[in-house]
Formats: sequence, C-alpha cells, structure tokens
Amino acid sequence: MDLFEQMLAGGLIPNDHPQLNLLWEAVAETIQRSALLNSSTSVAETRNRISEIIGKEIDQSTTIFVPFHTNF
Repeated sequence: MDLFEQMLAGGLIPNDHPQLNLLWEAVAETIQRSALLNSSTSVAETRNRISEIIGKEIDQSTTIFVPFHTNF
C-alpha cells in the first residue's frame, strides 16, 4: 500500500515514511493549482480547476465559488 492509499484508508503516516516526499510534492502542486483556482473568472473555469486538483471530473451541476480554501 502506497502513501496515498494509506492516507485514504485513514492510516497514520510517520515522519520517516519513505514516500513522504511524494506528499510534499503533491502539496506544492496543489498550492499552485489553488492560486489558479482562486483567480478563476467563471464557474466553468472554477469547476475545471477543482477537477485538476482532485483528479476527477466535477459534474456540470456543481457550482463552487471562489475564493476556495482547503487543508489538504
């Protein structure tokens, strides 16, 4: 089970986990994508940016307003 599978399963991640660098890479990427998300100028663009962040398509019926804040 990799780091992200452990996280999704609710497992504790020790500070010396061998894949911890992958978490920090994902955090850095998400911070950059969040900045783009919060500069979105339409609902469609906001939906697309959220989809990029979570890796899944957001249904067209979903409306998310910016600014959007989250804690990984």
